[in-house]
This record gives sequence, structure tokens and C-alpha cells, in this order.
Amino acid sequence: MADFFDKLMKDAKKTAAKVADRTVATANIAKNKTLETVDLVKLEIEIKKVQGDLDQEYQVLGQIIYQIEKGVLNRDDQIVQASCNRIDRCKKRLEDLEGKKKGKKVSEEEEHPRAHNTNTAHPQPQEAPFTGYEKDEDGYPMMKFCPHCKAGNPPDAKICVYCHKEL
Repeated sequence: MADFFDKLMKDAKKTAAKVADRTVATANIAKNKTLETVDLVKLEIEIKKVQGDLDQEYQVLGQIIYQIEKGVLNRDDQIVQASCNRIDRCKKRLEDLEGKKKGKKVSEEEEHPRAHNTNTAHPQPQEAPFTGYEKDEDGYPMMKFCPHCKAGNPPDAKICVYCHKEL
């Protein structure tokens, strides 16, 4: 009878060890899947943020072009180019994030193109300061937009330069 209980105890210990090993393995799999999911969610949030930034950049470019066409702003290729450069940077960042999302490793050169830019054959135009309005840290002209006609005005304007309504 003692042999029966000894054998039963050994079998119970073996089974408990197997269950413990499987539990640890399952917990590790769950941990890894959770970390992958968290990374994917963070990536999705970053993609949505950059898409929002891109939408905003398109809106700003549209406002600039509209104001140029309406004669509110003088044609200034530098400010248009600066806006286009910001759009290009957003699009590149989206491309990099989408590549990461698909599991592709983005090289450091693609992630930080300014640090590794050795292309001197076609240098990118520098973003020159916009004459007429001061720029904020993102390079946008500091303008006050009219709530009525949406035209850009100098920051200190009290009356819209386009529709002449009070700001």
C-alpha cells in the first residue's frame, strides 16, 4: 500500500511540474502577444497623429494658396515651398510607420534623413523666412484669420484686409 501512495505522489509531482511548465510557457506567450499588441497600438496611435498633422498641413497650404489667389497674400514661393516640405516630411514619416507596421525594419538613415543626407547633386531648397509676417517655430506665418472670410491678416490687425469686417 505504501508503494501505491509513493507512486501516486511521484506521479502527482510529475503532473504538477508539467502543469507548472505549461503555465509558465502559456504566460510567456501571453506576455509576448500583449507586448506585440501594445507596440502595434502605439504604432497605430502615432500613424493617426501623423495623418492628422498631414491633414492640417494640407489645410494650411490650401489657405495659403487661396489667399494668394484672392490677392490677400503676395505670391511667395518660399512660403509655399516650406509648406510643401512639411507635407513631404509628414508623408515620409507615414511611409516609415506603415513599413514598421508591416514588420519591416526601417533603417536609421530612413528614419533620420537629415543626419545622413549626402546627396549634393540636387540640394533641397532651404526654408527661407517669409517676409512680411513673423513665423512660429513650425514655420507657419503668424497670421490672424478672419472668422468671416477666412483670410489671413497681420497678427495686430483689427479689421480684415479682405472683407473689412472687424476681427
